[in-house]
Amino acid sequence: TEPLASPATPEHHFVYDPQKAVSYLATTLAWLGDPAAEEPARIVIANAPPGKRPRRIALARIDLASCLITHGRTDEAVAEARKAILLAMSPHQASGA
Repeated sequence: TEPLASPATPEHHFVYDPQKAVSYLATTLAWLGDPAAEEPARIVIANAPPGKRPRRIALARIDLASCLITHGRTDEAVAEARKAILLAMSPHQASGA
């Protein structure tokens, strides 16, 4: 079989979004405590289209934070977790208003 092209509308749940596989890999490795989770988590964050997929980016940041904290990189882990929390908040809540 031939590889399928990337979907035009990956938010459609019946069309495979290749970036989901990278996200799932990061989460699985993070849950296992594998330091290899860092690379796919960073790929998900770097490849996210601006203003799109905020939950996926927030989860990738949580996966990255989990990986970093497990391996003694506390300051980086806290920074990533904070970014995830702020991303998940509405703009009104994030501003502290």
